[in-house]
This record gives sequence, C-alpha cells and structure tokens, in this order.
Amino acid sequence: MATYLDLAKANDTIRHEQLVNKLETIRIQETAQQWFRSYLTVRTQRTKIGSTCNQKATIHCGILQGTILSALLFNIYANDIISLSLDSTIIAHADDTVLVTITNTWEETYEIAAMDLKTIHNHLEYHWLTLNTKKTTYTTYKATSNEKLQIQSIHMKIHRCQRARERYQCDDSSKNKIQKYSGIIIDEQLKWKEHIELTVKKLRKLMHPLYNLSQIVETQPMKAVYFALAHSII
Repeated sequence: MATYLDLAKANDTIRHEQLVNKLETIRIQETAQQWFRSYLTVRTQRTKIGSTCNQKATIHCGILQGTILSALLFNIYANDIISLSLDSTIIAHADDTVLVTITNTWEETYEIAAMDLKTIHNHLEYHWLTLNTKKTTYTTYKATSNEKLQIQSIHMKIHRCQRARERYQCDDSSKNKIQKYSGIIIDEQLKWKEHIELTVKKLRKLMHPLYNLSQIVETQPMKAVYFALAHSII
C-alpha cells in the first residue's frame, strides 16, 4: 500500500530560524549561511485596504514561491522525514512524498500505515508543517481483483489523537484506484493502462507538427526538437 502525503501551505509555514539551523547542520559554509539568513530574514510585509495601510511587520515564516531556491530550501527543511524510525518506507522526490507499507495481511498493513502516519504527523507539527488530511490519499496495490472484498472492509485513518492503534474519530484518508506521482499514473493493479493511454495521446498530438517540421529542418536540429518535445514524454 502506498500513502501519498500532501502538505498544507508548506512553503508558507517554514520557520526561518529552523531553516538556518538546518543549513548549519548540513555544513553549509558560514558565508553562505549569512547570505541565506539575510535572504530569509530581512523581509517585511504590510496590508493595504483602500487608502489605509498598516505598519510594516517582519516576516518570520515562509519562503518565496516560484524561485529557483524555493524547492531546494523546502527539501533541506523537510528532508529529515526520511530518517524517521518507521515500519514503512519513505520515498521522497522533491515535494512529493510517499509512504510505502508492505506486510503479510491487509489488516496489519493498514495498522502499521496508520501508526507511521501518526509519527509523521507529529514530526511535521514539530516543524510547523501541516499534513493536509483531505488531500492525503492512499492506493492499495494488488495482483488480482480477488482481494477487493477484503480491502473494502478496512478504512484508513489519519490519527491526530494519542492512540493510533484504536479507532477514534480521526480523519479518514481517501482511497484512489489511480494515482499520479511525479508525472506517472499508477493504477492499483499495476497494469499501466491509463499511463500508456495518456502518453500515446500526448505523442499523437505531436506527430503532425513534427512531420511538417521534418520537411524543412535538417536532421540534427530535428533530433533536438524530438528529444525536447517527444522523447521527454516517453
């Protein structure tokens, strides 16, 4: 089973002081640390409604989104999630994080996944990050459809209570039969039908433009266009 984690407003809740401390932990040089500290901390904001403005306030949280540094700084801030002591396996690619749980029975799988999600939830809260329970979903991967009835009787909980093993009124995680992860569509029986269909659809749209271009462009530039537009999709 794979649980796909989603963080609520992740970039907006990053604490500057904790981020700078992590830069020191990974042995960023002092000069670079000072530069990052200046980049993060010497910022203010104010609100304007009509002709009225409030006083400037210093920003203590958040990193600018859409910049080259934003993804890098977020990964540095949140990368210690992979070092947590869990029974499941964490797979992280940029800000896409997946919790993979493998056991002998579905009951045990759900129980371990719920306990590990509780650990992750507590870890994120400590670092001022919030797990978006409404967008955190899971998919049960199985070889055949015979396991359907057994799986339907179990519900995945995201425990924010103190007893992850018991069934309290915590948030239910949504179950998806198909999940998109890092540009790849994965179905619960790993047949890849949806991903293949989407890939073929994208390539089909390129066939006519590429053919027309091949009539006027030499081989070498044509290869560059192919690898940029078509090969990157495959």
